[in-house]
Amino acid sequence: MSKVSFLSSATIGVYCVLGIIFWLVFQPEGLGDEGLMSLYLDEGKQMGFYSFFSSANFSVPHGLLAYPLSLILPNFIALRLISLIGSIFIWVYLSRKSLMRNSFAGPHLAFYIASGSFLIGTNDTLLFCFLVVFLFESYLVMEGYQKELPAYAYFSLVSAFFTREFSIIYFPLVATALLLIFRDKYQFYSGMKILIGSSIFWFVLNLPPLIHQGKIGYDNKNIENKQMNCTWTQRQYLSQLKANAHEIPEFSHVTWEETRAYLDQNGENSLPRSFSESIFFDVKLTLKEFVKDFLFLIKAGFRNIGLPIFFPILVFVINFKKPSLGNYFVGIGQLAMMCIFSLIIISYIEIRWLAPIFLIGIVAFNLGIKRLKNKNWNLINQVSLGLLSLYGIMTYWKMIHTSPVWLTFFG
Repeated sequence: MSKVSFLSSATIGVYCVLGIIFWLVFQPEGLGDEGLMSLYLDEGKQMGFYSFFSSANFSVPHGLLAYPLSLILPNFIALRLISLIGSIFIWVYLSRKSLMRNSFAGPHLAFYIASGSFLIGTNDTLLFCFLVVFLFESYLVMEGYQKELPAYAYFSLVSAFFTREFSIIYFPLVATALLLIFRDKYQFYSGMKILIGSSIFWFVLNLPPLIHQGKIGYDNKNIENKQMNCTWTQRQYLSQLKANAHEIPEFSHVTWEETRAYLDQNGENSLPRSFSESIFFDVKLTLKEFVKDFLFLIKAGFRNIGLPIFFPILVFVINFKKPSLGNYFVGIGQLAMMCIFSLIIISYIEIRWLAPIFLIGIVAFNLGIKRLKNKNWNLINQVSLGLLSLYGIMTYWKMIHTSPVWLTFFG
């Protein structure tokens, strides 16, 4: 191991430790989605196990993990512990392969996972686990490292769609992967059997919410908007209008009450009700926000994953000597997902939404530069991650030092 590699790895290690400490200990409890899920867990402990799932307020895969843990731990600790275990699983799973040896993939993955994308107490990390397993195994098949997708990859794919409704946005990417893999008739027939069997399995476990609520159980984040008779898209759209008019800060939202008041004053059709409607509601605004959001993704993406944010371009350098289907799939897939999120999200984009394809991009990037045997690429990657980690260390220390928990005990 070179001195640069050692120093970069050590810096990433400190960054990871501080990240885990902040998100598990110093992040105030009950903020955002974590607070809502904690509320549902409290209701579930009063109603009982069956009623908890039949209410359709919690996805079954996430609830099967969170509910038992919440009986022995505070809710927010249980939720964050699931995210921590999921984060460790992702790192171990992606780093364990022998093909990762002599690459910087392990420290690089740890650097990204130490960000806030993975350690908050929501169902996002569980969704990432499922999608990463499927996408990584698909990548290995496309690259020729293995002949077929294992059964657990198909099961993980189906599980992702039962974990969070948001996963549907990844449908074009996973559908493309399946089409490429299903060119082999044997894989098509064997894969379809597992996909159908996995779907039946999760449908059976979703019988309580299906019977009592007529729908599959997902983490319900829509209580207030139902009371106000407005949609999340309308709230996001109005938030962006207000931010553009400098009436609220960027990366913030108006309240549900403000959204309702705007609709009452300007009419029910003054804001789009769905993502598809928002794209064509004001085409000029859509194009403007697309460019702004795409540039934001590049900037924020570099801060989170470093050079792999440019993988859609670098793939042509990496594939120059030996073109590979897997790298093209990851590169084009990453670009496509960045474009999709930039297009459909009129308000600000949360960088964690791209975690599944970013993680596979990190793997593909490190394997690609390993195959190039060009020490310059490796050096640039390690130095950039080391510098980004130093910045992250300072940021985490400031967040810890100014957190309510720190001030309570040490202030």
